[in-house]
Amino acid sequence: MANLLKWRSLYALAVAAQTQSCLSCGNSFVDRSNGPNRFCGPDCRKVRLKSRTALSVERRAARLERVAADLEGMQAYFKKVERFCRGCEPGGVSRLGMQSPCRQPPPA
Repeated sequence: MANLLKWRSLYALAVAAQTQSCLSCGNSFVDRSNGPNRFCGPDCRKVRLKSRTALSVERRAARLERVAADLEGMQAYFKKVERFCRGCEPGGVSRLGMQSPCRQPPPA
């Protein structure tokens, strides 16, 4: 509108307000859309999407490694408890049932 009215100072303010920095490449661009636009073009949008996907895959892999380590620790704990129980009760069943001191939860 300011350009049509040939109001240069208002046009300069409008362009400055619409100038943003691309989240992918860092270049400045003028966003003339009505909604928020964070990228200077479709190529930068694709690059950013691919990098986000790669990060989420890395995060999922790290989480799976932590879960696997926790599972290995729990399996080792259960094997130790089983060996302990077999030492007291070769049949594997406690005569004390639920009152057995072994039924206490493991320390955190």
